[in-house]
Amino acid sequence: MDILLINDKRQKLREYQNNYIKNRKAVDEEYRLRLQTRTNQYIKQKLQTDEEFRNKYTEQARIRKRNHAEKVKNERIELYKSKIANYDKENGDMKEYFRMCRYIARYGGDDNSE
Repeated sequence: MDILLINDKRQKLREYQNNYIKNRKAVDEEYRLRLQTRTNQYIKQKLQTDEEFRNKYTEQARIRKRNHAEKVKNERIELYKSKIANYDKENGDMKEYFRMCRYIARYGGDDNSE
């Protein structure tokens, strides 16, 4: 009898903890979204009124965009290099193969071996 009571209490505690974690995640996500909305509103208002802030913000946006484009390009080059190294030239689509080769030749630099 005592074992059943202990197991029941443990089960209820586990359920409570799982529900608490789920609810906490939902609350945290809701808070994060509210904070992000407030931040975006502040930035939008500041961009309309403050010329110096607008210049800094647009410069940072250009830098973020350039860094992201560079990151995507490097990831794509690595992916294509690995695909080319393992490509089945007899049964594969050669049009796709040459497209990957051209991309690496154009953006990959001097270290391409194919």
